[in-house]
Amino acid sequence: MCNSKVNIINCTIVNNSVTAPYGGQIELDAASQATLVNTIVYGDMNGAEQQVVIQGLNDPGELTIAYSNIEGGEAGVNTNDNGVLNWLDGNIDADPMLDDEYHLMTGSPCIDAGTAYFEWGEFLLDLGPEDYLGEAPDIGVYEFVGLLGDLNADGDINVTDIVLLVDIILTEPGTPYEMWAADYNEDGLVNVSDIVQIVFVILNPPGRTMTVSTTANYQLTENEFVLTVDGAVAGIQLTTSGGYLITDNYLPNGWEFHENGMTVLAFSLDGTSINSGPLFSYGGNLEIVEIIITDWNGNNVATLTPNQFTLHPAYPNPFNPMTNLSYDLPEDTDLTIAIYDLQGRMVEELANGHVSSGSYKVTWQADNQPSGMYFVQMVTGATVQTQKIILLK
Repeated sequence: MCNSKVNIINCTIVNNSVTAPYGGQIELDAASQATLVNTIVYGDMNGAEQQVVIQGLNDPGELTIAYSNIEGGEAGVNTNDNGVLNWLDGNIDADPMLDDEYHLMTGSPCIDAGTAYFEWGEFLLDLGPEDYLGEAPDIGVYEFVGLLGDLNADGDINVTDIVLLVDIILTEPGTPYEMWAADYNEDGLVNVSDIVQIVFVILNPPGRTMTVSTTANYQLTENEFVLTVDGAVAGIQLTTSGGYLITDNYLPNGWEFHENGMTVLAFSLDGTSINSGPLFSYGGNLEIVEIIITDWNGNNVATLTPNQFTLHPAYPNPFNPMTNLSYDLPEDTDLTIAIYDLQGRMVEELANGHVSSGSYKVTWQADNQPSGMYFVQMVTGATVQTQKIILLK
């Protein structure tokens, strides 16, 4: 390259050779200037010890290298004692671990080793997070894409990846690459369905199938979450609210249980399923905001509609001056919820009208009522349910 000025960004220069006069893979001559950033220069075909040559007796070239993988390191550049080499931060000398099509393989030192921002003279490189995967750009022409389910990018899908995925769901999002690898079913969400499908990959060789469920229903009793299934359920994720404390779980051996006060996560690690019955017990006021019940195919088979009319226990009770009342409606119905005193007089009506099926919550604010015992009554087209509550001021 003579009397030229070039910026080389995210290139892979391997298995090449300059035949004369000095060899190497890149040669600068006669006042040429080049900047290499995020670039691999490795494996001269003629076995030259130095990959880059700067020469020119009267007006030698100038080479700037940053965040690149140069075989031989700084010593891999031959300046001929008069060329200018600006050897900057981020450079490495390591086998780039390329496949036959020059893609980075798992474990390559070039992964996340580049830079998103570089400024040198008039040259500016400024990449955004959308331009690369991982914590930083890779060195080389191709970004390492990785393997769905392999969150730690070690080339294997195993329980370590499941641990990372659980941490992402319960705590905070991971790196861009981790979030990409975590979305195993590629539905744009990271949840228990992805865990189940990764477990399936770990447990099941090609050709093996597992029984799946077609429907699943749930019910909140006074202190238990009860599940009804008609087949094999592989995982459950609840998004919750309310002041509650999980006191115990009834999962079979081989199942994992995690919760953080906002999310409840349960899934099989050994291929076993879960039977109908209580999943866990709790105290306080538990409300289900969202539920995912997944089979071994990663399908959400949850039925969100409650299976019976239920007026849940008021929480707190006794209370001052406010208590919460949650209720479930398995079908559209006419509904009345009212508060009565000991003389049977209605003191406040909390709900009255035609309501669609679902789970609901209403609050009674009793600031203007005297201390004492009251009754809350829920009347639907099919049921009447009453419970005692106590206001203590």
